[in-house]
Amino acid sequence: MTAGMKNGVGLPPELFASAFPFHLALDRDLHILQVGHSWARLAPDVCPGAPFHARFRIAYPDVIADFEHLCHASQFLFILELTDRQARLRGQFVHLPEPDILVFLGSPWLSELAEITRLGLTFSDFALHDPVADLLQVVQSQTIALSDTRKLADRLAAQRSELRVANAALQAEITQRAAAQVAASEREMKFSTLLEAASEAIIVVNESGVIVLSNPQAEKLFGYARNELIGKPVEWLMPDAARKRHSAHRREYMSAPHTRPMGGGLTLTGRRKDGTDIPLEISLSAIETNAGTLVMSFITNVAERRRASEELQSQRDFALQVMSAMGQGLTVTNAESRFEYVNQAFAHVLGYDAQRLIGCDPREFVAAADLQKLIRIGEALRAGEPVTEEITLITASGAESPALTTCVPRQRDGKYLGAIAVITDLTERKQIEQALEWKRDRALEASRLKSEFIASVSHEIRTPLNSIIGVAEMLAATPLDSQQHQLASIIQESGGHLIGADQ
Repeated sequence: MTAGMKNGVGLPPELFASAFPFHLALDRDLHILQVGHSWARLAPDVCPGAPFHARFRIAYPDVIADFEHLCHASQFLFILELTDRQARLRGQFVHLPEPDILVFLGSPWLSELAEITRLGLTFSDFALHDPVADLLQVVQSQTIALSDTRKLADRLAAQRSELRVANAALQAEITQRAAAQVAASEREMKFSTLLEAASEAIIVVNESGVIVLSNPQAEKLFGYARNELIGKPVEWLMPDAARKRHSAHRREYMSAPHTRPMGGGLTLTGRRKDGTDIPLEISLSAIETNAGTLVMSFITNVAERRRASEELQSQRDFALQVMSAMGQGLTVTNAESRFEYVNQAFAHVLGYDAQRLIGCDPREFVAAADLQKLIRIGEALRAGEPVTEEITLITASGAESPALTTCVPRQRDGKYLGAIAVITDLTERKQIEQALEWKRDRALEASRLKSEFIASVSHEIRTPLNSIIGVAEMLAATPLDSQQHQLASIIQESGGHLIGADQ
């Protein structure tokens, strides 16, 4: 506010402007008297002297937009729309009796971080206490991080699938060529070339489990030279604890050899020359030759995929920590409008354990009078629109708890996946408002009693004063010396002042 305008809350003008950078001060004709400093970026034409109705439209609630009605609507959360650009603000109107002005305290209503740039704003334009921009930035950052990690996992899975298809084709061809090599030595070179060029690590063992062939990828994977591998039992490439068990599995397989993935979807472990263990996926293919059955192992290092999975889990854990630490309630619902996640703050408001709420329908915890609001919220979210509504929650004890709910839709490729909602408990604010209303009513009653007392006293005093003034006038009309005449004049003048002050 300017130095000449009292803000009504006892704050220095500079501190008030910093705390409410998007405030508006209006006179009784709803002309703008004062604006916060951040309006210069958002809408320069919102300036002192401009009529409120020419710059704004009240989108919510449905109230008569004049000074008196707005003064009595301080309990509502207002949503204002700028008439000349796509921008909304939400906040409250507060009436300051001295100097009889109406002040709007609010900030831009943002549903995503990109809107800050579109509106030409920066985070420095928002008040330090405004949680909306911070919350959007945290949620948007985590959403982007989780989306990027999921996309990476999807790409890795797609590449893995393509690689399996290619490896299956390669495996079939290698199997055919290996059999041909054993049957005909002239095809040995072709098989060796194919083995060398394979993108996956390949190790061939005989019926006794002794390594008879390996390719460069296998040597690179395990850190051994080829001459170190040939002639060694395949269990030599496993941790000590797995060797005895694998020997039994290998004998069982050799009793009925066939092409199959090894591990049944489990990640197996190999041991490198330097003693480090690596996670592996292994497929087996049996080849019948004149020298007996050979088994080809196609080996893939899945460490990168595991790291991607761990990174995805880490991102998810971080997001959960942020949401759990929030002072406001936060919920995540699925496409069927059932809770997938609730944080402790929301569970505390309702008086339930957080796990008890998972899978529940939010309608179970909303007052019957507000169920239509909940239906409208769901329709808006499915249309891709963010929503802010004040609703009444029903706690575990059956008590009603007023809350402000801001919901943002979750979407992927245009498909509705659910919603994220931030819930602010309004119980304390409602109690404060009720206390203020009680004090206001007491003040009005005291003012009424004062007026009645003054009126009563005025009636009691006026009659004797008129008599005194009349006697003084009669006395002044008689022969008096100068001092007596002066005293009579004083009586008349003082009585006249008392009667005038009483009117």
